[in-house]
Amino acid sequence: DICAMVMRAALQHTKLPKITPISGSDVSSGKTDGTSISGEKANKSSSATSDLTVDGDIVHATLPPGVEHCPIIVTTNVMKCRPTVMVLDATKEEEACSSCQVSVAVDPQQR
Repeated sequence: DICAMVMRAALQHTKLPKITPISGSDVSSGKTDGTSISGEKANKSSSATSDLTVDGDIVHATLPPGVEHCPIIVTTNVMKCRPTVMVLDATKEEEACSSCQVSVAVDPQQR
């Protein structure tokens, strides 16, 4: 459960830079500075279809796609006693006394 919460929090705070492909015409017409993703100057006589520009400005950065659909996971332990007791966030000792463990994952669309 903790790993799922940490993963969800990390993804929600991850920012991806804006990446724009540079076409051959953009490089030859001077619309870009000709700097590729590797930081090397592009050869203006060659095809630059594989070159990219990376915008380092955090204002233009975006969240990874699908991060808002990351599920929340909850694990419940059912104890071996009567009446039945269910424990959330069980310790190792409580897990040792439980008869079963059920994990449920729910996303924002309640699927």
